[in-house]
Amino acid sequence: MNSNSVKRQIDMNIKDYFDGNHSLTFLIGAGCSVDSPSCLPAGRPMMNAILEYICPKDEDIDSLLLVTEKMRFEQLIEEFRNNYDNELKVIDYYGECEFPNIQHFFLADMIRNGHFVMTTNFDFLIERALMKSGVEKSNIVPVITQQDYKKYGNPKEVFKMGKNPIYKIHGSTKNIITNEPTKDSLVATIQAFGKNKDGLNVFQIEPFKRELFNNISNNRILVVMGYSGSDDFDIVPTLKILKNLKSIFWFNYVYSDGGSEQVFEIQPQNSNVENKIDQILSEIKKLNPNIHVYRIDTNTTRFIKEILKKKPKLNDETFSITPISWLRNALQEPKEIDKILIANKIYFNMTDYKNSQRLCENLLKLARESGSGSWEIKALGSIGMINYGQGKQHQAMDYYRRALKIAKELDQKRDIRYLLSSIGLIYRDQAKYERAKEFFLEAIKIDDEIGDIDSKGSDLSNIGIVYMGMREYNKSLEASEKAVKIFDKTGNLMQKGRAFGNIAWCYRELRAFNKAIQYLDKAINILEQIGDIAGVASTYMDIGLVYYDQGNYSTAIENFKKASDLFTQLGHKAWNASCLTHMGSSYYKLKDNNKALRYLSEALEIQDRLNLLDWKSETLSRIGYVYQDLKEDKKAIVSFKEAIQLLENIGQGNSQRAALFKSILESLTNSKNHS
Repeated sequence: MNSNSVKRQIDMNIKDYFDGNHSLTFLIGAGCSVDSPSCLPAGRPMMNAILEYICPKDEDIDSLLLVTEKMRFEQLIEEFRNNYDNELKVIDYYGECEFPNIQHFFLADMIRNGHFVMTTNFDFLIERALMKSGVEKSNIVPVITQQDYKKYGNPKEVFKMGKNPIYKIHGSTKNIITNEPTKDSLVATIQAFGKNKDGLNVFQIEPFKRELFNNISNNRILVVMGYSGSDDFDIVPTLKILKNLKSIFWFNYVYSDGGSEQVFEIQPQNSNVENKIDQILSEIKKLNPNIHVYRIDTNTTRFIKEILKKKPKLNDETFSITPISWLRNALQEPKEIDKILIANKIYFNMTDYKNSQRLCENLLKLARESGSGSWEIKALGSIGMINYGQGKQHQAMDYYRRALKIAKELDQKRDIRYLLSSIGLIYRDQAKYERAKEFFLEAIKIDDEIGDIDSKGSDLSNIGIVYMGMREYNKSLEASEKAVKIFDKTGNLMQKGRAFGNIAWCYRELRAFNKAIQYLDKAINILEQIGDIAGVASTYMDIGLVYYDQGNYSTAIENFKKASDLFTQLGHKAWNASCLTHMGSSYYKLKDNNKALRYLSEALEIQDRLNLLDWKSETLSRIGYVYQDLKEDKKAIVSFKEAIQLLENIGQGNSQRAALFKSILESLTNSKNHS
């Protein structure tokens, strides 16, 4: 086998693991509901139907299909909900199907035998399979809402109660066992996942699910079925941080498998991997080296038929309602202006700013022709957002101000608040802190008027950052602490962790180092709780910097090393290089110049490879200091010259840093000339 290969085929009888002697946890995706008689579409066909439904009359559907190839299902659903289908009726489609297939009966059998099942699917087919398998309705427990997770978060305890739990981790329109409507919970989940553009895991989005995942994965085999690896990225960040699993079995559906399954053991791989599933599994293995990770290539239906002891009777009738026909019958056709808005949002989210701008201009024209101020606000605000996304702050400001003027004339409070905050962000980015403060304070006033506690927390955090920029650290602390109280109420742990980081930064600037460490420790506790590995790494680096400022260089190195190890695991080379630079500087302070040069040279090599010119100039200057300390002035001169040249190349030749380096270089050169 090629030592660089991400996988190796092994001789392993997977069927042995389904004999009842192993503790299994199943994670089930849309692919499990595709077989007859269920015949429900997987994520991509459903997305294509929605795109066809909302495509403006003059828009090329192929353009929308192409730009959404890498869009996540929940992301599209959230845009559809936010801009048209507020009640998420689109998800009701999945409840129309009442015919479970053999995979649902297999999963029902697994639940009856004490195994754990969680699914991201919106249908009710596993519940229906349980009922058809003879399980009393009162003994079936769909776990959907936050209250459900609090009550039934430990599946072992649920089984002891004689109940059969099914964990619906992306929510559901209702609980079909109790007939309780759960759409509010579903909307909240879809909103959270739909806004997740940064590859966040489920705990960062909904922290209350952490306990379940701890309980459901501890010392068990995770069996993943029904995922293609293409349009189901929402599960991937979560899989990467499940630490206590024994193994992962990822079933990779192969239609023609020759009547047997092929098993591949996955290895961690640093280089690019072409196959999407192999890439996902290799990343999981890299972050969790003690977990065995396998890809099983098989026809999942054939495999299940062979291990299912009692064959269920399936419905003769098959589900035949297509997504597009259901959408046209169940929902009122969107107006052309709605279609343009949704298509624009899709292009914007996929960073296709050219097409997004084109549709926004159409939207603005229609809004003005119809005399609709509300639509004009949306169009102008969207164009502002497009310009902001492209770094065109002056143009963004112009459009935001025009939208704000109309919003104030119409007294549309939510629009006013959003636009005030958006303008505040631009002023903050431009370091025009007094102006930023004015706009954020006005936004906070409206937050209070309309009772928007989430936005108030965000605005308080932003004004805290503004006060940091103004060096008014006590005011920054006050704003950030108010934000923390709000995030405590709303349960937004991710924002709370960031606020703790801001508080720590203020205490660091105030030279209150112990308090800074205290808040950074609090931030790490939250970040570990929600599985934000990158956040933990960044916070360890911040802790290292605080100890460095204190002159406690050995402890600084310990924390920089922790950060470096995590960034290496994550493949974040640039940030790892930054840690190595800080480690080198710390060893320099400890007068261990050999180690200082070793770590600084390692950082320089990475920065050179990644063309990080600014960071490279800083590392070169620190190498210069080491050589200066070693009395190797020739090498020091070369390092400072290179550092100055890099700063000039990136337009910072007149910066304070460049002036400092030039001063040192001049001193070294004069010293050399006089020697």
